[in-house]
Amino acid sequence: MIARSTCLGLAMNLLCITGIPTAADAGEREDVLSYLKKNIIGRTLEHQSTSKISEGKIETEFTRRTSFTNLVETSSGLAFDEIIVVKQVLYDLDGLGKRVAPGRQKDRVVVMRHEYAVRESTNHVLGIARVLTNTIANSTGVANSERITINGDSLVIHQSDVGYGDFYAPGGKYEPANSDSREEFSVGEGKLRRVTTRVSYNVDPETLNRRERRRDVPDLIDTELPPSKPD
Repeated sequence: MIARSTCLGLAMNLLCITGIPTAADAGEREDVLSYLKKNIIGRTLEHQSTSKISEGKIETEFTRRTSFTNLVETSSGLAFDEIIVVKQVLYDLDGLGKRVAPGRQKDRVVVMRHEYAVRESTNHVLGIARVLTNTIANSTGVANSERITINGDSLVIHQSDVGYGDFYAPGGKYEPANSDSREEFSVGEGKLRRVTTRVSYNVDPETLNRRERRRDVPDLIDTELPPSKPD
């Protein structure tokens, strides 16, 4: 009798979190799929900047080139890959904001997989982006929780880090922190553009609770590169 009750309880739990799509789910999911197919998949973006990070203690020369590929429609959602090629140099700064040591090179290639499904309760498209590979760090367990949606003529991805990451600190060290970010993709004059706004927090590594908010950093603005010419 105990076993039968336990099975019934498990069945009820499964019913409560089924996530099985219905015809009503088509709206947001189909809009997102259409936008990705038309405007994002197969395109490459680039960003270049020099800015201060780590509470103003490090200056970074940062370039990233991002490509989007491998769009897949699943039974209840979608997935695609993001390939990021980063060239980055970190310079420690003194109290006057002057570089005080040779730069530390942090070039890397990161591959992320975004996976989403429709939630029955809201018809929103939610999921996770997990790092499949990172050429300079262990990517096991590195992920963001995400919501992807359409806002007017833009596609927006809201992201929140899972746990905490290793943020760069002076002297070649790291510190535990995490971020919430918003990526907005738009198309103007036929070219794709992405604006990333990020808010970061220091994290208690024992409890995973957020502590003080970190100094804001400038938005990252990526613009589309022209298609590569065949050899």
